[in-house]
Amino acid sequence: MAHQTPPTPDSNPGRVFRSIVTATITGSTPAQRALAFGFIPTILLFVGALPLHQQQQWVLNLNDPTVVQLYLSNFVHGDIPHLANNILSYLLLMLFIFPLAVSAGKQRILRIVSILFLTILPLLVSVYSIATLGDMGAETVVGFSGVIAGYAGALPFFIAYHVNEKVADIGVEIAGTSLMGLELGAVLWLAGLRRWSVVLLAVLSVVGLGFAGYDRQVVAKIGREYEVHLVVYALILFAAVPVTLFVGVDAGTNVYGHLIGLIGGFLLMLGVLLTRRVAIQIIT
Repeated sequence: MAHQTPPTPDSNPGRVFRSIVTATITGSTPAQRALAFGFIPTILLFVGALPLHQQQQWVLNLNDPTVVQLYLSNFVHGDIPHLANNILSYLLLMLFIFPLAVSAGKQRILRIVSILFLTILPLLVSVYSIATLGDMGAETVVGFSGVIAGYAGALPFFIAYHVNEKVADIGVEIAGTSLMGLELGAVLWLAGLRRWSVVLLAVLSVVGLGFAGYDRQVVAKIGREYEVHLVVYALILFAAVPVTLFVGVDAGTNVYGHLIGLIGGFLLMLGVLLTRRVAIQIIT
């Protein structure tokens, strides 16, 4: 058999981007794209357009919170730049999560975790904010950034799904958990918690990534160039999360809400994957 030279990587970002967009549009319906990119921004814009006195009733009072505030405070924002920043952050994450989900045929999982993020995660973020900020002099909390952090927590699993489907056989749950371990290690290190346990977490995460691809057909699935580029770009975005959510933030930002959102999103996503795996095993 004659030796075949592997194709030269396509370094044209525009062509790669068009390939990703084309594959995403081809593999999804208009309704799926509208839900992914339009539903949450529409809700946030609708709440932002309500009378100011109505929005103020939903602001989370850390000293005397109501059940309504625990939930709806996540959809209220302090000003227009705050609202715009959260909408753009959500859209940026979805520009990666949705193509990854489409390529792996996991749109249904994305819908399920989105429902969980819109129902459970806001309450979790608010309760954790009360527990952590109540003794720090803060009085009120608003914003959707904790829920957005949840999508960042789900991103490693969608990366793993895409890799497993299009690039190389890997263990999705192990790979996603290991990527999150590296992420949390970076977050804790940047937050000043520079202890041996943080280093151990990072080391174990690297070992986990090795196990995720151990003894599998790593080369056999490598397909089109844009599919590999999508993984690289998504990993770059994921690597930037510790800085964007915890370091490069304004004074007064609820980083505790970001942290519990990131961890909560990861755990909810992992719970969905494990539940589905158990259900499939029971059925078969």
